[in-house]
Amino acid sequence: MILKKYSKDPNSTVDFLFDFAGLRNGSGHKDYLEFGETISSAVAISSSVDLVVNQTSVINNDTSVQVWVSGGVLGVSYMLTVRITTSASRIDDRSISIFIENL
Repeated sequence: MILKKYSKDPNSTVDFLFDFAGLRNGSGHKDYLEFGETISSAVAISSSVDLVVNQTSVINNDTSVQVWVSGGVLGVSYMLTVRITTSASRIDDRSISIFIENL
């Protein structure tokens, strides 16, 4: 699995967008969701309690998930995973890597 890699300051609270209809929303090269399919529920999972998930929201006409995170230990990488269930009862996970550094 190839993870997208991001950096975050240990003192910042920032958001990450997981777009499951990237082609339709103009932010990616393909769609996971079929036409008319939406995200019914979403949960964000941090690989450690040190990287805190503050808020998870389904946005963009129920085709994307926005996750706000804070914390993390300087010099440590974390995995942040979003698990969705769709209106067609499909389940999918998307993960990114977040490296904590002074920015």
